[in-house]
Amino acid sequence: MNYDNDRENTTQSEIDNSVTQGAKDTARNVINKSTKKIAKALKRALFSLIKLLLPFIGFIILFIGIIFLVYSIDYEYVGTEKQYTGRYENPFIYSEDNKMLTTENEINTQNKTIRDFYIYFSGQSLWQLRKDKGEMVIERFDDYNTKMNKENKKDKKIEDYYKREELFRLAPNFLYSLDRELYKSNFKYPEQFVKPVYYDIEEFKTLNLTNEEGKVIAQSEEEDLKTGEKTGKKIDSIMDYGLGTILLYNYKEDYQRNVFMEGKYYAEERYDPKTDSIYYVDVDIPYKIDLEGYPEPINIIDKAMTFTGTTEYNYEYKDQELSDLIQGNTSNEVKPYTKVLYDTYVHTQRSKTPGKGFSWDEEEQVYIKETVVDLYRYREGKIYENVPVVVGTERDDLADKYYKDYIYNFESYIPEGTINDFDFKDRIDYDSDIFNVDKLINEDYAFDIGTHKNTRAYESSMNYFNIVSEVAGEFGVDPYVIIAMIAQESGGNPYINNGGLMQIGSMHNEITATDKYGTVKTVKVEHGKINDPRLNITYGVMYFKNLLDIYDNDPYKALQAYNFGPGTLNRIKEINKEAWDSPFGWLIYRERAREMQKPGSKSASIGCLKYPNQIVNGTSTYGDSCYIENVLRYYTGNDVKGHKGGFAWNSLKSLGSLFWDFITQRDEEELVPKQLFVGNLNEDTPEDIIRLYRGLDESQYFSDVEYGDLDFFNVGFFENNLGISYGEILSMAPNSNGYVPPLDGEIRISSGFGYRIHPISKVRKLHSGIDLPAPIGTKVYATAGGKVISSDYGSGLGFYVAIDHGNRVISRYLHLSTLGARVGDVVKQGQVIGLVGSTGNSTGPHLHFELKVDGQYIDPTSIVLDK
Repeated sequence: MNYDNDRENTTQSEIDNSVTQGAKDTARNVINKSTKKIAKALKRALFSLIKLLLPFIGFIILFIGIIFLVYSIDYEYVGTEKQYTGRYENPFIYSEDNKMLTTENEINTQNKTIRDFYIYFSGQSLWQLRKDKGEMVIERFDDYNTKMNKENKKDKKIEDYYKREELFRLAPNFLYSLDRELYKSNFKYPEQFVKPVYYDIEEFKTLNLTNEEGKVIAQSEEEDLKTGEKTGKKIDSIMDYGLGTILLYNYKEDYQRNVFMEGKYYAEERYDPKTDSIYYVDVDIPYKIDLEGYPEPINIIDKAMTFTGTTEYNYEYKDQELSDLIQGNTSNEVKPYTKVLYDTYVHTQRSKTPGKGFSWDEEEQVYIKETVVDLYRYREGKIYENVPVVVGTERDDLADKYYKDYIYNFESYIPEGTINDFDFKDRIDYDSDIFNVDKLINEDYAFDIGTHKNTRAYESSMNYFNIVSEVAGEFGVDPYVIIAMIAQESGGNPYINNGGLMQIGSMHNEITATDKYGTVKTVKVEHGKINDPRLNITYGVMYFKNLLDIYDNDPYKALQAYNFGPGTLNRIKEINKEAWDSPFGWLIYRERAREMQKPGSKSASIGCLKYPNQIVNGTSTYGDSCYIENVLRYYTGNDVKGHKGGFAWNSLKSLGSLFWDFITQRDEEELVPKQLFVGNLNEDTPEDIIRLYRGLDESQYFSDVEYGDLDFFNVGFFENNLGISYGEILSMAPNSNGYVPPLDGEIRISSGFGYRIHPISKVRKLHSGIDLPAPIGTKVYATAGGKVISSDYGSGLGFYVAIDHGNRVISRYLHLSTLGARVGDVVKQGQVIGLVGSTGNSTGPHLHFELKVDGQYIDPTSIVLDK
C-alpha cells in the first residue's frame, strides 16, 4: 500500500474537522475536571458547615419540641382537663377512646372558683332597653330586676313570658376564652366583654364597629387614667362596647295573656216539689268565660341585638289548650269546675203537727219547714290560654364581622387593681338576680357530705338493717337512706323523745301507701307501740314512699319534706317556681320557706346555709333547714335514683361552702386609677378563641375543634346549657298550617304516607305516617299544644308518645329512644317530648310521625314540609 498517496489524497476539510473535534474534546475534559473540583469543594464546604452547626441542631430540635409541648399544655388539653388556671392541675381519667378527661367531681377548688367567676359574668351580659318617663334608657337586666325585687315590685320586673333570656347570655367558657387570648392570661377582666353591643337606639339594631375601610367608627368616652374619671371627650374606640345582648320588650304593643274556658253546658238540675227530688234535663248552652285575674299583662321580647346581628320576632295571638276542667262543683261561674251552681230552690212544707226541722209560724198558725236546694249545671270543655305566638322572625345577620372587628380593634381601660392581683373582692354581687345559682348547683354543689360509718349513731342504726332492708325493699326505697334518717332522727335509739327510731310521734297513727308491686297497704301504730322497731320503721318508710310519690320520685325533696312537712316545702314553689322546677335550685329557699311557715321560730340547724338574710333567731324551734345535709352525713350507699355508682348523694359538694368562702361580697363602686390596654393580636386570635371555647364546652382537644361553617349565633351563647340552639328556636315558628315540624332543621322523608310493602313483614299494608330519618338522640317536638294521652312502649311501635290537640286532632311519635313526656302532661307547641331512636320494629334511627283527624289517618307531609 502506498501510504504517501493516501495521505496526499486527504482533503483540507477533513483536516479542519479533525482539529475542531480535538479542541472540543480538550474543552470537555477541562470542564469535567473543573466540575469535579467544584463539587469536591462544595462537598467539603457542606461537611464543614454541618460540622460547624452540629452542636446547634440538637438545640433547634429541642426548641421545637419545647414549643410543641408548651402548645400542648397551654391549648391542647384545656378543654378535656378543665384547667382554668395553669397553677393547679385536675386529676384526669382516660376515656374509652383514650382521651384524657377531667370529670366534674374531680375539678379542684381553684379551677371551679375561676369557672364560677365567669358564670357570674355571663349573667351580667344581658341588657334591656325600656321606657322611663317617655325616653328609652338602657339598663343591665339584672340591676333593674334586682332593684324591683328589693322594692317588692314584682309586677314591675321585666322577663320574657317564654323565658328566652337564657338564649342570649354569653357563655362562661366564651368569656374565659376571650380573657385568656386577649389579655394573654396576664389578668382577668370580663367586665369589658359583657358591656352592650354597639347599637342604634332609633333603629333598634346592632351596628358595625368599623366602616368599609376597616376604620373604627364607634365613639367611646375618654377617661383620665390617673383618676378613672370621664373627660367628656369622645374618641374613636370600642371601649364603651362589648359583646353583651340588648333586649327590647313590648315595643310593638303591650302584650297580654288571657286564660279562659270554653265549651257547653249539657245538663242542668231541676227540682220537683211533688216528689221532693232532683231530676236532670238536657241543655245545649255554649259558653266562653275568662278566668279570674285575666287578661294579665306579660312581657315579650320583640328584638334582640347581639354581636351576631339583630333578631326581630313577629307574633300572632293564638289559643292553646292548657287542661281539662276540674272535676267538682263551684258556686262561682268563673271557676273552672264541671258543676256550677246556677239557682237555688226553697221548698216550703206546712204541717199541723210538729216534726224534725219544723218551726212554729205565728202568722200562719202552722208548723213550717223550709229546705234550700242547690241546683247545678253540668258543663264540658277545656281551659285555654290566648298568648302571642312566634309566627316569623327577621334577622339582620352580621355573621362574624362584628366579632372580628371587636377582636382586631380591641382596647380597654383596666382598673389597676385588676391587673396587680386577681381578687374576687369588689367583682361579684351576690344579691344579683342573674347570678346563675341554678347552674352552680346543677354542676357542682348541693351537699357537703362526709359519711360517718364509725360514729355511734351510724353503728346503732345499722343494728336494724335487716328490718330496714326488708321493709324498704317492699316499697322500693333505698335502705341506706332509711338508715341515714334513723341515725339523724334518733341515733338508733328506739326510745328517744317518744317518737321512736324514725320520730313518727307527731304523725297520725295510721298510714296508707302503695308498695313497689302496686298493692295498697295500710299500717296502724297503736298507742304504746310507737317504740316497736318494725312498726316504727314500716311507718317511716311508708311515709317517705308517699313523699317520693308526691314529688315525682325526687329523693331530695322527699327527704326535706320528711322534716319540714309538704306544706312548708311547697312554699318554695310559691317563692320561686323556676328554682322549684330545677334539680337543686330550690335548696337555697329552705330557710325562707321554713320561717314563712312558722314566723319567729328558729331552725334546728343552719350551719349549711351561707345566704344573706336567711338566718332567723327565735325562742321556739321548728324544722331543720339543713336536714338533707345532716341526714346524708350517714349515707353510705351508691345507688340513688337508679344511677348506680354515678349520681350518688355522697359525691355532691356543698353549695356555698366552697363559693362563699373564696369570694367576699363587693363594696360600693368607686373611681380608681386605670391603665389603657391595647390588644396585641395575630390573625388567628378570633378563631383560637372560638376553638378554645368549644373545646371547653364539649370536652374536646383543641386540635379536634373545627371552626367550620358554624351558625355564628351558636358561637358564644348558652347553646349547650339550654339543650336547644337559637336556630332551633327560630325554626320552631308555626308554619302556614299552624303547626311546627316534629324535628328541627332540614327534614328528609325516607318513606311517605300510603300503601307500601312493609320493610320487615314484607306484607303490603298502609303506612299510616311518614318516616323522618335522624340520628339517635335528636330532639322531637310537639307539633302543637295539647294533652299527652299515651307515653309507653309497644312491641312494634317502640317507645312512643301520643298527643290530643283538641278539635279531634291527635299526633303520634314512634320509635323513640327516650320518652320526654308522661300521660296527663299538658305540653306546649315546640316542647321537647322525646328523642329519636330505633326501638320497636325499626330498620334504623328515625321518627315515624302520624296524624289523625276525626279518627282517620291523614298524610302529615304538609305539616312537616309546609307544603
